[in-house]
Amino acid sequence: MPVRAGAKPPWGRRAMSRVLRAPWLPVVVGIVGAAGSLLVWQAELRDDRRKVAIFGQEQARSTAGSFPRAIDTLTQSLVRLAQRNGVAFRGSSTWSIDLPALKLFLWVEPSGQALWVIPRAGNDAILTADFSASDAVRRAGQSGHAAAARSMIPPLQGDSGLEIAVPVRDGERVAGFLVGIFSAHELYRVILSSPDTAPGWDVSVWEDAREVYRRGSADTWVAEAAVNGLGVATKLRVAPRPEILRRVQGGLPRVILITGLAIGLLLSLSVALAQVAVRRADQARESEERHRRFFEADLAGAVVTDPAGRLLDANPAALRMFGLDSVAALEGRSLWSLYARPEQHGEMLTQVAEKGRLDQVEMDMRRADGRPLHVLANLVGGKDAEGRLIEVHGFLIDITDKKRIEAQLRQSQKMDAVGRLAGGVAHDFNNLLGVIAGYGELLDRDLAQDHPGRRRLREILRAAESAAALTRQLLTFSRQQTVETRILDLNEVVPGAEKLLRRLIGEDIDLVTVPAPDLGRVRADAGQIEQVIMNLAINARDAMPEGGKLLIETANVDLDDRYLATHPGVKAGPYVMLAVSDTGHGMDTETIAHAFEPFFTTKEKGKGTGLGLATVYGIVQQSGGTVNVYSEPGHGTSFKVYLPRVEDEASRREVRVPAVVPPGGTEAILLVEDSDSLREMIREVLEASGYAVNEASTPETAADAVTTRGAATDLLLTDVIMPGMAGPELAARLRSTNPQARVLYISGYTDEMIGTRGRGLEPGTNFLQKPFTFEALLRKVRDVLDAPA
Repeated sequence: MPVRAGAKPPWGRRAMSRVLRAPWLPVVVGIVGAAGSLLVWQAELRDDRRKVAIFGQEQARSTAGSFPRAIDTLTQSLVRLAQRNGVAFRGSSTWSIDLPALKLFLWVEPSGQALWVIPRAGNDAILTADFSASDAVRRAGQSGHAAAARSMIPPLQGDSGLEIAVPVRDGERVAGFLVGIFSAHELYRVILSSPDTAPGWDVSVWEDAREVYRRGSADTWVAEAAVNGLGVATKLRVAPRPEILRRVQGGLPRVILITGLAIGLLLSLSVALAQVAVRRADQARESEERHRRFFEADLAGAVVTDPAGRLLDANPAALRMFGLDSVAALEGRSLWSLYARPEQHGEMLTQVAEKGRLDQVEMDMRRADGRPLHVLANLVGGKDAEGRLIEVHGFLIDITDKKRIEAQLRQSQKMDAVGRLAGGVAHDFNNLLGVIAGYGELLDRDLAQDHPGRRRLREILRAAESAAALTRQLLTFSRQQTVETRILDLNEVVPGAEKLLRRLIGEDIDLVTVPAPDLGRVRADAGQIEQVIMNLAINARDAMPEGGKLLIETANVDLDDRYLATHPGVKAGPYVMLAVSDTGHGMDTETIAHAFEPFFTTKEKGKGTGLGLATVYGIVQQSGGTVNVYSEPGHGTSFKVYLPRVEDEASRREVRVPAVVPPGGTEAILLVEDSDSLREMIREVLEASGYAVNEASTPETAADAVTTRGAATDLLLTDVIMPGMAGPELAARLRSTNPQARVLYISGYTDEMIGTRGRGLEPGTNFLQKPFTFEALLRKVRDVLDAPA
């Protein structure tokens, strides 16, 4: 209703005006504010208690997790002892083992009987105990791995024991168990006495509702957690100390301060200013909301820090990236504390201050839980009017998965290795099998077709072949990666790898390729074959630090049953050979014996992983081929890869040509070979064909034989490269006394590679490359002897 001029305002409006002007209004507002503050304080107190309970539960779980980790550490220590000493533990009880909380250390036979115990004093009863009833021994025997369980024998009166059993293998069988019995109570003390374990908390350990250990003087516990792995119902309880409570709990002064500021603000506001403030707040809120929507919707991480690294703001993507629940999760810490290398922060901060920004920089950081985090970042500096750096804006992309995938690609072949195998025994056994099979083949050739012992001999040869197959299983490791095989021409694969090799090996190494004409085809994965070439070439490069020659050759070869007698594991048939040879420092017989074992390396620490040649071996094996190495110290190395040759699709039928034994003779042959087993086999073959053989194991012995019997020698059959004297030098001595004598060289190196060693072999020199079949040897000997002078 309209108000007449001079009329008083309505009663309600006047009353409101009087109230607003009343002197007691601030008092009333203060009382209301105080009451509200008290309510807020009570709510804060309840929330603080809830936080303490949650924090305590997390601390209890974290501390309880220390026990399984400690048990795992003790287990791994015993496993390493077992791996290092093996069955040597069984024969001695004088070992000195220093492990935390270890009370008893003993050897248990597979039958469950303890063979010895340390310390012996006072523990004779343990030697009569039946450990087959031990959970740890039983589980270790069933699984083949170390196992931990509650000990059947307590280490001390009133103490519970933890028993760890580690199976010790002797070949394929379990020879016994290393058993450690640990004091659980002492283990509690060792773990909980560490200042890094639950700092700021009182801790109590309970077994079967009985307190067995306490750290601190708390009477009230805020949280508890179960401890696993000890074989007994164990709980761990925690209570916060004052410093933890001060950090977690809020207080009334803060609430009063906030409330007082709010009351002062309410008393100082006026209606007119409130309207202006509301309008300005609305505008600022809308602007901030637009920025926030863009900021939070970005998939890339965005952070804002001050120069000290304190996190001022971060979008959800950045919080997820660092594993943070909120910006407040880093309260009291610098974001740069998450750097894997803290010094990197200082370096980048200097560059941002000088240049204003830093683009596409990779940073190695850690998530809040300690896991590695790799990010690609653009950093932009924010400066004040005086040009001082006040903020750093970071835009981050998580490249952890990308880095991991890249590492997996680089390490994929290396990670396939399952460990070094016990190759020494298998290697010696293979040598014995080679001699058995070789002499068996010679005997097979000598026996008549209707000889009654021929069938038994064939059984011996089959048994030798089966035994060789078993040793091959010991000398190889599993290769199960998926490959894409196709028909390949190695003469096309080598040039593709040659371009990259020339960049890898350097200018001081001369790379020469010698492709064979009309080279056969193989079935293999092209990428794997390129990797074989790369690994062998890089190995050769490292063997020639001062430069040299790297030779890559291809050739067609045929391996028959005679060759298999001394090379178990290879199938007879046509092959394509890929040889990679160098003029480097070479290898001794010990190094050659371990060359293909995974993780074996002669390089300096950090310069090699020992998986390059193991990878080559695995790829060649998976492709159905074989790889051999020929080397001597100071004379370079030649790796030969043999891959089965395949026929074209239209001509797969295999045509076998019966072997024709070449004719023998009665000439006198001087045989010089430093490998005893090979020399003995060659002598047997030559003598079986009628030749008179005089053998020498060293060049010096051969030189004496040339001096005393050179005139009676028709043929010198000698290795090219030998310690002390080369084959050509020995041949020159022979021809000085007997110019009519013929010479036939044999070598594990290719004829091209021998030419690079400066051994003086002229074109057309009689040469037979190892490995060779006995028919090839006899045929070559006959050809050399029958050739015109």
